Amino acid sequence: MARAVRRSTPPIFSAPAVLRLFLRGLRIDRWLASLIFVVVLVAATVFAAVPRLYNHMSDDGLRHAMQLATPVQGNVELIQHRPFSFGGTSDDPLSAVKEQGAALEHELPPALSATFARRTFVVDSSEYLVGMQYPLPFPLFVSLRYQSDLEDQISLTDGRLPAATDETVKVEVTRFDGTRGPAAAPVIEIATSGETASQAGLKIGDRLVSNVTQDRRFQFEGSPGSGYVVLEVVGRFDIVDAGASYWYGDVNLQRPTLTGSVDAQQVHATALIAPQAYSTLVDELTGVFDYRWRYFVDASRVDAGQLDALSAAVRRAKSEHASFLGPQDDATALHTGLDEVFGGFVAQRHLTEAILAVVTMGLLAVAGVVIGLIGALLADRRRRALVLQRGRGASAWQLMSGQLVEGLLLTVPAAAIGLAIALAIVSARPSSWSPLAAALATVVATLLLAGAMLPVSRRSLGQLDGEQRAVDRTSPRRLVFESVVVVLAVLGIYLLRRRGLVGGAPGAPGALSSGFDPFLAAAPVLLGLAVGLVVLRLYPLPVRLVGFLASLGRGFVPVFALRRVGRQPGAVNLPLLVLLLTVAVGVFSSVLLSTIERGQLATAAQQVGAAYRADAAAFSELPATLDFGKVPGVEAAARAYLLPGVTFDMKDVTSGPLTLDAVETHALAQVTRGTLADPHLPLALLSEPEQGKLLGTPKTPIPALVSPNAPVGNHAMAVGEHFQLLIEGAWTDFEVTEVRDHVPGIEPGLPFVMASWDQLQAARPSRPLRVTTVLLRGPASAQPAIAAALKDASALARLESQDAAYRALHEAPLISGVASGFRIGLLVAIAFSALAVIVALTLTAASRARDLAFLRTLGLSAPQSIGLTVVEYVPPLVLALVAGTALGIGVTYLIAPGLDLQAFAGRTIPVVLLVDWLAVGLLGLG
Repeated sequence: MARAVRRSTPPIFSAPAVLRLFLRGLRIDRWLASLIFVVVLVAATVFAAVPRLYNHMSDDGLRHAMQLATPVQGNVELIQHRPFSFGGTSDDPLSAVKEQGAALEHELPPALSATFARRTFVVDSSEYLVGMQYPLPFPLFVSLRYQSDLEDQISLTDGRLPAATDETVKVEVTRFDGTRGPAAAPVIEIATSGETASQAGLKIGDRLVSNVTQDRRFQFEGSPGSGYVVLEVVGRFDIVDAGASYWYGDVNLQRPTLTGSVDAQQVHATALIAPQAYSTLVDELTGVFDYRWRYFVDASRVDAGQLDALSAAVRRAKSEHASFLGPQDDATALHTGLDEVFGGFVAQRHLTEAILAVVTMGLLAVAGVVIGLIGALLADRRRRALVLQRGRGASAWQLMSGQLVEGLLLTVPAAAIGLAIALAIVSARPSSWSPLAAALATVVATLLLAGAMLPVSRRSLGQLDGEQRAVDRTSPRRLVFESVVVVLAVLGIYLLRRRGLVGGAPGAPGALSSGFDPFLAAAPVLLGLAVGLVVLRLYPLPVRLVGFLASLGRGFVPVFALRRVGRQPGAVNLPLLVLLLTVAVGVFSSVLLSTIERGQLATAAQQVGAAYRADAAAFSELPATLDFGKVPGVEAAARAYLLPGVTFDMKDVTSGPLTLDAVETHALAQVTRGTLADPHLPLALLSEPEQGKLLGTPKTPIPALVSPNAPVGNHAMAVGEHFQLLIEGAWTDFEVTEVRDHVPGIEPGLPFVMASWDQLQAARPSRPLRVTTVLLRGPASAQPAIAAALKDASALARLESQDAAYRALHEAPLISGVASGFRIGLLVAIAFSALAVIVALTLTAASRARDLAFLRTLGLSAPQSIGLTVVEYVPPLVLALVAGTALGIGVTYLIAPGLDLQAFAGRTIPVVLLVDWLAVGLLGLG
């Protein structure tokens, strides 16, 4: 008898039937499918938005760094010194100078010149020494300048601006060959700033016979000019905004420079001339012209995507030009600090990217666990359907292929919509990482959903049948996986501590082009997963022990609840891992944010030295009539005599300059009490000088707080040592009372001496100390009144506030971006954690409802039912809180050597990790 041969259907043909069954199940589980869709949508949106947000933050950070740079650092200047001039036309004597500037610009790399938004040039003549008829008792040297586009930068206060003149004056001159006789000296009209006129004693109508000072680098044999000119003062002006980038940090036109000593002082001034006067000076051919072409970079034309090309252009330009001009050097020098600005930005950007990568990977891990939980819930709800399909002959491959297709049908549209949302809401420079991040969210979510179905698909029919499942035994594969995670976490933390979070330079093997190592960035997340897995592995042991101890008593609720926890599968305990990771991410973020903020406040306090600081202009002092005590809002004020460049002398130590800070110590204590700027002065500086006792002598030196090293050499200062300072021509003796690395108000790293104003004044009773600085205490509302009072007293004085210095650090795009990333990441992690708890409760809802219904028939009361849930879920919550807090703090301290937090808090005060326990407590309460 012939047997009928059963023909097997290839899996590829039977898959559509299985797929139809899954689609029917999808319609049944609409809310669960919707939940998966929403989770993948949120994850794809967040992860696709991160690269674009980072581009936006990087572009803003680069522009911010360029805007904060000084004009000398953030722009380009080309310089030439010539004993001859560029000839021009009669209508425009400076036309050849302009053409030379355009030709020099054309030689620069196009990537650099494309960023120029404005161009100016400056022509300075050699200095002219004013003759003996000058009324003041010190020599006056005047350099003549023409500066383009000057009209809007100055305000005429008296007289008029210089004009062309053909007038000459007969003067008695000494020629270059040594002979003496009459010569015709051209008259050149000049205008000076009000401060220059005041300090040099010039008034409108003065005529100054001056002769050019020869530049020894060049010879002028056979020059047709006499070297003499008559400078006629015709106008006086003020600078509209001395801090404008137009001036390029050059104050020579604003105020004269004082050189020499107190007894033999010299004044070097700069005066404006008319364009036609340039032709007159050219005809003399007796001086050297200093030409400077300045090209101002527009930060809005630059973004971080152009940084590599722009950095290469700057390097090329600097390599093709000299950095300074030496004797007989007719080359062109180029000055710019753009390479330093770019280098500082890149270092901070790499660290920002690496820290944000740590947060992003933590979110990825939390999202992955949540999706795995949802997959486990989906598999549990479909258990009966799987039993039926396996009974009808469906293979594990068919079930898994259908699950993969179903997962793709859910995750691909969700990821695509998330990518579209990210592109729409984040207006920034495009990034190729955004679609890759959305694709990664799709792949990870699909694999996790399929992976959750894998144990059910591969289990035998006998194991699938029945409602109660035995406690799963740990498979060797799972043990190997968990061991690998632990080993990788330990190795990653070790490497991170040794190499730093920015483990590789751009382009280095194993590192992304942005400069951070993905494995090192993932090390904190791996450590969190490793701790979570260990907690999950060890958690049942104390539960069983407590359950056994509870069984010895008469209470029913603890025994039943704890035994139920012991019987639950591992998927039900996954919320413990999610909560642990969330708390760890939150505590990690809190510690870093608190540390950075405290560091920024300390840096601002170090920079200013008080809530407010008023400084006189260089080589000047604040008016004696200025009384800040009468300004509304000022709570306390301390005067100071802050003098840089003071000569230091000590036995066996070479003399050298340092900064002297003589301050009213008692007033300073009131100004800074209870703030980060409090210097906690030693008692010796707070003591009052004895009446009638002359201080500052070898027998009665003035107590001083000093920096660790002497200004010259490697001599380490020690308490009790004596030294001398040359203060305004007189030597004064001091004794070291205390040695410190830094004090508020003085830039760290500079050698300094801090002493008492009263004690130093007692050492020189006949010469009152000049008030160069005033430190003030007051609220933020007092700043307008303080600024107005200071401006009325001295237009050139400068006011700094600690709040402004803090905001300058805190609101920098890269720094504020890190803080925003931490906060957004914490909010997303909390949302995922809440979802994980809900999914876990749902996953056990059916069996719990069945157990409670059975127990209620046996007399279980409603309070006891609530007690079962509390005993079952409160211990894991407390465990997650404690372990997560410890993990967050521990990870921060473990990787602290690899984090350069100085880049975010300012590079003046060492940053010390700070745990804000109030924030940690609020996080745990939440």
